[in-house]
Amino acid sequence: SSRGEQDRYNALDKVEIYTAEKMVFYYFNISFNILFDKLEDETDSFFDKEIYTDQILFIVYIVYLLAVYLILWLNFVYSLQEELWKTKSVLSILHPEVIMAIPDIKNYILSNSSTIFFSKSGRK
Repeated sequence: SSRGEQDRYNALDKVEIYTAEKMVFYYFNISFNILFDKLEDETDSFFDKEIYTDQILFIVYIVYLLAVYLILWLNFVYSLQEELWKTKSVLSILHPEVIMAIPDIKNYILSNSSTIFFSKSGRK
């Protein structure tokens, strides 16, 4: 009789163990899916925030570069314009005959000038 009771207990243990394993698998599966979804949502949220922050930093960097470039470029153009007028002023001191005799000087003064330095009689 004790062997029969032992077999019944073993059978019950097997059923209970099977049921417990089935419940553990079921609840672990649900928990794992919930945790995985939470991890995925948090990871997406983190990278979305990082991308947004990186985009803002990139835009600020581009605006900064444009501002520096424009400031430097405008200073360069201004100084270049000053040098151009200084050169023209120095060259305009020469007699018109000398300027007309040297084609490079004549072309330089006439091509970049809004005013004509010479009268019609001085040109060739």
